[in-house]
Amino acid sequence: MEENYCQSCGMPMNEEFYGTEANNEKNQEYCIYCYENGAFKSLN
Repeated sequence: MEENYCQSCGMPMNEEFYGTEANNEKNQEYCIYCYENGAFKSLN
């Protein structure tokens, strides 16, 4: 099984942790902690 990693923070991901686009589709490049609703989250 191929393992994906967040391109922002490097966290190992499966489908449960994929970020989301503005249209609610899954984004396989970034995790939910870095990317949500089509935008990167603030680090503040």
